[in-house]
Amino acid sequence: MSAPDTALKKQKKDRRPAIWGMRSVVIFAAVLLLLLVGWVVLRGNEPVTPDQRIDASTGQVIEENGSGAQDAAGTPPASPAPEAETAPQGGTGQ
Repeated sequence: MSAPDTALKKQKKDRRPAIWGMRSVVIFAAVLLLLLVGWVVLRGNEPVTPDQRIDASTGQVIEENGSGAQDAAGTPPASPAPEAETAPQGGTGQ
């Protein structure tokens, strides 16, 4: 047995605003997603290799040479010792 009169045309007409609302929300979300992806792509930076790197175990500066940061033995090149800083000589501070 089937339902008698289902009034499909009336149901379509009554539900039209809800369907338009759902469609507009989906379109709005898609636009926001595209804006987010575009913003992330435009704000992305190229990775940059620094001119000097610091060895975490020794604290020494590793300078890049032509073939890499290490010599043939696998050790980083020696860097000159930093100059000692001297404290200001006494005085009254005025």
